[in-house]
Amino acid sequence: MTVVVNVSLAVFYSVTQVLVYRWALTAWPENAPPAIPPAAGANEDRGSLRFDPRAITLAAALAFALLLSSTDWIMLASVSAFLAIAWAVSRPDPEALSLGLALTALLAFSALIASLVAGLGIEEALSRGTRAGLLVLVATWLRAAAGPAGLRETFRRMLWRVRWVPPAREASEILDGLDSGGRLIASGRTLVDALAPVEKMPHPVAAVVRDWVAAEAAGFRAGVAAARARLTVAPRDGLLIALAVAPALTLLGHG
Repeated sequence: MTVVVNVSLAVFYSVTQVLVYRWALTAWPENAPPAIPPAAGANEDRGSLRFDPRAITLAAALAFALLLSSTDWIMLASVSAFLAIAWAVSRPDPEALSLGLALTALLAFSALIASLVAGLGIEEALSRGTRAGLLVLVATWLRAAAGPAGLRETFRRMLWRVRWVPPAREASEILDGLDSGGRLIASGRTLVDALAPVEKMPHPVAAVVRDWVAAEAAGFRAGVAAARARLTVAPRDGLLIALAVAPALTLLGHG
């Protein structure tokens, strides 16, 4: 049944995709007005005002590793304490918080139900659901504290250090030219506003999306490098990393 359903869905969606692409290309607007990029504001790509994005990324990676290593309640409580302190002292951008909390609730509930269905017991299900929620919260803090520009520059430098690998060099150059998160958010909001008065039927919705894609494509300019974030290491960054390592002491206690 799984094979039949998956193959049937693949055939259906593939045919639908090709038909929609053909329709969009034949009805593509010839002189689409370009989308107007938003003016760069003070909060664009804003991350933490206190910590270097590289320290934030390393601290988040450590928290991820500790959460994946155990579902012990002491470990979960320790990582929760780290996350609460880190969020309080890092002054992150709160814009990503609402979406992060929604995803946290969704994935924690999904992990809880899946564990119960698997017959793992209520305590194990609760701990796995809590861990799933904490993983999303750590990712939310990483995005909010490091900021899109900080994350982009951090990973660009990481790729540049292994530039002897051909794909890494190319990926580093691509990261250097990516647009800001603010531009992407503004583009998405433009689509949402355009869809609001439209009848929610396939053809009208597809027409609006087609015109939106045409406008975004008309306003795109390749080869314009995004502004790089300034990365500066300070002693407080070491304290943040030490705070992220602290929950690992619970593993030593169990050993």
